[in-house]
Amino acid sequence: MPDSARTPLLHPPPNCRRVPARKPRLGFLLAVAGADGHRAVVSWAEIDPDFGGQQILLATTMDGAALDDAGPQLVVPADHCGARYVSGVTAVWLGPAPRA
Repeated sequence: MPDSARTPLLHPPPNCRRVPARKPRLGFLLAVAGADGHRAVVSWAEIDPDFGGQQILLATTMDGAALDDAGPQLVVPADHCGARYVSGVTAVWLGPAPRA
């Protein structure tokens, strides 16, 4: 991730931790699609501070330049290979995981 990426962090609302039932929150996914067709999925547990608490970002600028033309980027700094970095984000979906 570029050092100068300015982004909002993707995380649950602050009052989410007041919900006593933690396990039901584990059934949600965040799916992101890019202009080139690349897709990535992040589990709610990865971003929830009661579980993984990772800083997963939706970058809107890089190296001081707005990403207006290219579109925002999903950045997962903890990933070693960067396969879940999605450029030119065109869609974000948050919802329950399908039942297995």
